[in-house]
Amino acid sequence: MEITTKLIRDYLTSLRVMSGDDSGATISMHEVGAAIGLARDDAGQLAEELMVEGLVELKNLAGGIAITAQGRQLLGADTGEVRQPAAFTLGGDEILDTAHQQGIAELLVAVKAVAGEMKGGYEAIEEVVLHLKTLEVQLLNPRPRTGVVREILRAVAASMEKNNQPEQAQAIRRVIG
Repeated sequence: MEITTKLIRDYLTSLRVMSGDDSGATISMHEVGAAIGLARDDAGQLAEELMVEGLVELKNLAGGIAITAQGRQLLGADTGEVRQPAAFTLGGDEILDTAHQQGIAELLVAVKAVAGEMKGGYEAIEEVVLHLKTLEVQLLNPRPRTGVVREILRAVAASMEKNNQPEQAQAIRRVIG
């Protein structure tokens, strides 16, 4: 597994979201990794690397971790305030700029964190996961198209609404504009 800056940011963002931005909360390193699509071994490897870098700390021998002040600072979260990932709109530009790409990446982490709570069963979760994977692929494009992202987000919002996640659906709709 190649550890990239994007992977590190995604992992730390996921840890922040899952912990409710509480630096004292202990979250399983494997659950954090699973929320961004990492296999168990890869999640453990990445968490170990982040421990060495001082970005996360091991809280218990069962793999519980917490984000450090240095990790929060890397994410620009040194104010102590919870930054909502859906505090922007896509706008009308044909290509997503870097700030919007980061916002979408944070929104992806937030959606993944609640997708398992959907009531529609395996098929509903699978539908959302496939939409999110499509969105991740679009973000890999050096020039991600705003229209494509908007349509994928519409599909995700509809699935979330239909399967007992109205708050997340509303947050996605605010991003769509």
